[in-house]
Amino acid sequence: MYSPLVEEVLEEAGYPVTFDSHHSECCPPVPFIPYIFQFPPAGFLRLLLYSVQTYLHSIVYPLLRAETGQSLATSELLERDQEMAAAAAYEQCRSFAGLEAAFGFNQDLLFPCLSPLPIAGKSCAPEIRMWLWYKLAHFEELGHFSLEPITKVLSVWWDMPNLAEEGFGPWKVGPPAQQVRVLSVEDVDLATQMGNLEIEDRITEGRNPEEDVF
Repeated sequence: MYSPLVEEVLEEAGYPVTFDSHHSECCPPVPFIPYIFQFPPAGFLRLLLYSVQTYLHSIVYPLLRAETGQSLATSELLERDQEMAAAAAYEQCRSFAGLEAAFGFNQDLLFPCLSPLPIAGKSCAPEIRMWLWYKLAHFEELGHFSLEPITKVLSVWWDMPNLAEEGFGPWKVGPPAQQVRVLSVEDVDLATQMGNLEIEDRITEGRNPEEDVF
């Protein structure tokens, strides 16, 4: 992530730059400064790298501590993981905003973002969550694939059971109140189990377990 070669590839464009979100009429204003790339396709790499960091600090490390019996009540560890996950999620959103500025004229070009971007929903700040909501709704509107695996997990993370059935689109007219919730290990484990059950159901039905999965 911080090697000279990676930093060179991910170099940020000098300011001032011309920024066009391509969605100023249908989405909320960008609530942060986007990361505009010297080489726009590098944004996919930056988004992916920060999504790994978000996933590790918000899901993997808490579960590993629980398995090893390490006390999760240690405020220092909890605070550190939450801060690291929130910072990584913030950079994910900045990266996507930069990609949208470069490729947002055609939503299909942003398809590689569909897998890593929802991970930001686990730890992004409440003031960013509605912006992220609209971005995921745009993917849903494409209709080329199912977002069911994503909505199922986010319904647990955001404490919104109806999301799994109704999706993002119907809520765009009147977005729900921003959900603020610190998840426990049990919540993370439940989301993981839901994903495993989805794969098992596909195998039982004789379908490809990776079919329509983000």
